[in-house]
Amino acid sequence: MSTSATAPALYEDWQKRREYLLATGAPQGRAYLDIQIHILDYLLKRYAGTSEAERPARFALPQPLYLNRRAIVVHHHLGKGEVAAVKTKEEAGERASRILQRIRKCDPQSAITATAEGASAEEEKGHGAAFGAAPQRQPTRRQLRRWGYIAGALRGTEPFLTPCRAIEQALREGPTLPEVAVAYLADRIEQMAPEAAIAVDQLLRCDNSSALEYAVLAWQARIVADGGDDEVTARLTELFYQPERREQAAEKMRSALANDHTGVRLRALAVLERIGSLDDVGLLMDVLALPSEGNEDPREWVALTRALRTLSGAEV
Repeated sequence: MSTSATAPALYEDWQKRREYLLATGAPQGRAYLDIQIHILDYLLKRYAGTSEAERPARFALPQPLYLNRRAIVVHHHLGKGEVAAVKTKEEAGERASRILQRIRKCDPQSAITATAEGASAEEEKGHGAAFGAAPQRQPTRRQLRRWGYIAGALRGTEPFLTPCRAIEQALREGPTLPEVAVAYLADRIEQMAPEAAIAVDQLLRCDNSSALEYAVLAWQARIVADGGDDEVTARLTELFYQPERREQAAEKMRSALANDHTGVRLRALAVLERIGSLDDVGLLMDVLALPSEGNEDPREWVALTRALRTLSGAEV
């Protein structure tokens, strides 16, 4: 029934998972085993003979002896490999800080000029490979003037304008911002600055492809620093649900399941439950099947099973 030499069909993967669970049980006990078997039985009945179940399983059941840690499982499934999966909390924090604080090291005017004139291939690689360059559309003359005001506000040479006010004026001309402005907004959000609420509203209205990347880093930083139980963080999450960003956001949430911080993992599960797909049933079952790493929270097991129920459509 497999549709690929390298990946089984979804239906075949569900069958294999059922057999494996019955043979090995669930680390959390019989109740969690019964829930997963119920979900798989539902899927096998609901999708029997359908074209959707014939699709190759993106997150097929891996070899359990190799994939024995959360980070390895997640990054294996996302195609990043074992080496890339070994990330410490300190490394993640350093990376986020390095990216979000670019604003403090760059020349705003030169960044704007590069965006306006069109980045070279090398600049594009540096600016956009990881965080996405600004959308490829030529800014109008009025936009360029507003972008210049942003540069002046960031340098402090436009005393009548704050950066957020300059960005607001630019957004009135169009949803695209110079990359330095996107970095500034995300930095204000991450640093929990007084203008963070304004910055979130502006980031939500921005159509730069990098906006989601910066938003995810700021979102994680706020959760780690202060739990994320505030209106600014909640508003930031709205960006993940924007139709044009849902697919990319879902991939970011899958990656966040390997985060060292329990709060980040729990909130990523909540987002993925809303924007994930049928493919995620396999990924979440693999995470649920892992042996303890010592930093789990029992709430994660509940969140994992709740997401499984929602994404599978099973009534438990």
